[in-house]
Amino acid sequence: MSHPGGQLEARHVSDSFPVEDGVLEVLNDITFSVSQGEIVGVIGPSGCGKSTLLRNLGGLRLPKQGRVFLDGEPVLAPSARVSFMFQEDSLLPWKTAEKNVAFSLIAGGCSAAEATERAREYLDLVGLAGFDDYYPASLSGGMKQRVALARALCTEPEVTLMDEPLGALDAELREQMQSEILRIQHRLKHTVVIVSHSIDEVVFLSDRVMVLGPRPAQIVEEIEICLPRPRPRAIRGSPEFLDLEANLWNCLATARENAGQSAGER
Repeated sequence: MSHPGGQLEARHVSDSFPVEDGVLEVLNDITFSVSQGEIVGVIGPSGCGKSTLLRNLGGLRLPKQGRVFLDGEPVLAPSARVSFMFQEDSLLPWKTAEKNVAFSLIAGGCSAAEATERAREYLDLVGLAGFDDYYPASLSGGMKQRVALARALCTEPEVTLMDEPLGALDAELREQMQSEILRIQHRLKHTVVIVSHSIDEVVFLSDRVMVLGPRPAQIVEEIEICLPRPRPRAIRGSPEFLDLEANLWNCLATARENAGQSAGER
């Protein structure tokens, strides 16, 4: 059951890193919540702290101030309830697709037999039935990302955090994988937060998009994506989609201009 304030919440999150000449302020007083089953996109100028925010949300890094909550409980460390998917597939080259997926399950305490069964189930879910025994070197870039997606989902997390997961793919594969992510999320009903540099991607995937400003980043805009689901690929040509895309481009351009002004002031 979701917490009334949202399943996943960031409350007054600020973060920084020590640098040679002092402290680099990255995030500044960020507060938002994500409802159960919602897909939220995050965009912002390069280097503004999007990936740091994602790591704060998943407990890979604790913020310097503020706190993250999952169903009202503070997130103090990584949890099986939250999975990550990064731009690099990070597959183990000496393990087959099946064993790459099963590895995270066994690490979480599953028996080898159960891990194998669930690995095959999730490889089938991402469209890789029959490729269980293939090694990463024999898979295309898109197929490797599907294995990574199966690995992220096979633990049946409540929340999946995605950091540019499709950034290394060509345009056609990227669109295919976006449709796959939507199809699987519709089936599993899990919560997703996705960081992306692609405006088209966050409009297509998200229920809501948060635009971060220059470092130290704050949320400068939130845009509701009021497009019907399911979303066929053809929806990208609709006036509603194009208007949302233009609106986000303008928000991002303003954020980038502010980033440039802030750099100039420094």
